[in-house]
Amino acid sequence: MQTAREFVENYLRNEMRFLEAAAIAFPGGPFEAGPMQDILDVSEFERRAFVVVSGAVEGCRTRYALRRRSYGWALDDVQWQCSLCRRHGRRKKCQLCQGKGWFSPGVRE
Repeated sequence: MQTAREFVENYLRNEMRFLEAAAIAFPGGPFEAGPMQDILDVSEFERRAFVVVSGAVEGCRTRYALRRRSYGWALDDVQWQCSLCRRHGRRKKCQLCQGKGWFSPGVRE
């Protein structure tokens, strides 16, 4: 069975291929393949895993939350590092992440 690291490495390679193909198909469009993201940390548990990568935007790490399924890993959530808490320290009253340090884009708690 694939490790969480291998799952995310494969996901990132496929994402890069998609962006490269989309940039060719739609020149001048919003698709741009940046540098390959680096895996910075992996926390793998029995049923869940968290994989932190360097992120598509410099200085903004991304965390992939994975859930183990009978066939392997499935992507459960994509979270961004809170830029406010990263710069100023975690605050429970942070409007982006509520002091967790990470938030899911488009999801308001």
